[in-house]
Amino acid sequence: MSNPVGVNDNFLAAGLSAAWNSNGELINQLKTTEQGLLIIDLTSNEMDKKILF
Repeated sequence: MSNPVGVNDNFLAAGLSAAWNSNGELINQLKTTEQGLLIIDLTSNEMDKKILF
């Protein structure tokens, strides 16, 4: 999942991309200032967080 932030053409991206497990628990979330990716393994609910800038 990508986490766009800042101005993109005429759109303001707010960030805060997140993922939850099947129990509704937050696994991880990116901030409003972090351009990055959440890489999720849906079988194990393991996640890797990559901050791009």
